[in-house]
Amino acid sequence: MNVVLIEDEKLAAQGLWEQIQRLRPRAKCLAVLPSVSDAVDWFRSANQLPDLGFFDIQLGDGLSFDIGEQVELSFPIVFTTAYDQYALRAFEWHSIDYLLKPVEPRRLAKAIEKWEVQRAATPDQGLWQELAGMLRQKPTYKDRFLVRKGDSLLPVALDQVAYFYSEHKVTWMVLREAGHKHAVNYTLEQLEQMLDPRLFFRLNRSCFSSLGAVRSLTVYSGSRLKAILQPHDRTEVVSRDRVADIKEWLGQ
Repeated sequence: MNVVLIEDEKLAAQGLWEQIQRLRPRAKCLAVLPSVSDAVDWFRSANQLPDLGFFDIQLGDGLSFDIGEQVELSFPIVFTTAYDQYALRAFEWHSIDYLLKPVEPRRLAKAIEKWEVQRAATPDQGLWQELAGMLRQKPTYKDRFLVRKGDSLLPVALDQVAYFYSEHKVTWMVLREAGHKHAVNYTLEQLEQMLDPRLFFRLNRSCFSSLGAVRSLTVYSGSRLKAILQPHDRTEVVSRDRVADIKEWLGQ
């Protein structure tokens, strides 16, 4: 079993590899890669791909999902992370398992066994690539929400939503028509996995806007932008690292 570890913490990488060796003494580690950029460079030039990858999700220069946007990953992956919020996105990939840190030996053993069973059942590499392609198909995004109004629950289609914002630990949905707002039982981090990025953009840590809600953008201090959202002429400052992205998004 040849493996690659994507992990930016040396102690975590060392501990994981020691666990793998105890479970499968004949395993070979082809590389330990600490960042998205290092991983992309390695996969582009590698003469041998791993049988199985162990990917931490949050790396110093991005998320390990970004690797697959730049190079083709045709092998199964076990995601290892301290956060549970990426589970849905992880299983849109050809992931074998999703292990929360600290990784328990029992869970790691089950993940490897799961991979071995699948490998035995699908030894044909062409078939595996076909299955991987199916799992990498366009994800399904949420197109409606259920909100409470008094004692009633009302369905709200996503195309009625102007923007979402978080305030005092409550996430609010603001509707285009009449500017009504409703509380929703999701954090912005959860919404980030649910909303189609072509239709909604995260302006900053506290606000997601639809395309039609952005009335104007003006230059703000520190190379940032100020967005005016309708309805209610709500003002939101676009994070500096999102300025180029929002310009591209609005011009798509």
